[in-house]
Amino acid sequence: MARTGENIYKRKDGRWEARFIYQVDAEGKSKYRSVYGISRQDAKQKRTLLAHEFMLGSQVSTSPVIIFKDLAKNWLNNTKLRVKESTYSRYCNQVQKHILPHFGKYQASKISTEFIENFVARLVKAKMDGGLGLSPKTVEDILIIIKSMFRFGKCHAHLELTRIKIKKEDKRPVTLSKAEKTALNEYLLNDTDNVKAGVLLSTHIGVRLGEVCALRWKDFDLDAGTVHIDKTMQRIQLSPEEANGGKKTKVVTTGPKSKNSIRDLDIPSSLTAILRRLKGRPDDFFLTGNTRGMEPRSLHNHFKI
Repeated sequence: MARTGENIYKRKDGRWEARFIYQVDAEGKSKYRSVYGISRQDAKQKRTLLAHEFMLGSQVSTSPVIIFKDLAKNWLNNTKLRVKESTYSRYCNQVQKHILPHFGKYQASKISTEFIENFVARLVKAKMDGGLGLSPKTVEDILIIIKSMFRFGKCHAHLELTRIKIKKEDKRPVTLSKAEKTALNEYLLNDTDNVKAGVLLSTHIGVRLGEVCALRWKDFDLDAGTVHIDKTMQRIQLSPEEANGGKKTKVVTTGPKSKNSIRDLDIPSSLTAILRRLKGRPDDFFLTGNTRGMEPRSLHNHFKI
């Protein structure tokens, strides 16, 4: 049987067939194409690649008659092959929550720059004035997705999206005074446990919250006084297909955001002595001392002001 919404079937001859919408005519009728594979995954991958070719190739005009919701679906299918699970989850959330409710029913080629500008203005407008009151960073991320969709569908020739700018917040990071730093350090060094050691690691050598949560004892070389950072932990939202009426989020451990985030850091000797006392089994998580990790939200709550 096909999974709901996937449009992938196993044929009587043993092959898997995957269908996709490659065009919507002027009357709103969808036109389908099929690809075949030896497995569900094989057919699904072939469909995604062929859909990409149809969207970018000569078979599609610079202003194809395609409904935006179908363009968004094809873009997400293609993007899923190229980005991390956490990034794809964030894209799905932005598309479902903000983009499709505003653009989904329109022909992609009929959407104007002014229409997008009005949409952006509504996103940044304060809730009390009828807007959503989203942060400039969130709105900028949504606009990047929209631009990517139009590039993907070659429907953007008449759009002057470069003129749409998001005013950045003048947001300075919160810093502690010298007295506050001293008080925090004294608290962390008093009867230090794994969680306190994790905060010490973060404050002393600049390890991010998600990176601390993903650390296992095998990532430490206490003889050399170093720790290897190559993972991060975060809670992500599930796509509607994955959620299926159940949990809406899950915790994942993935590679860092960029290759530059993979690094070996030196640990101060004073902190190394504390870590030697706390050291657990290689596969145990550093923060918990067992095989079940602590997610960033829980670590944050330990020191929430």
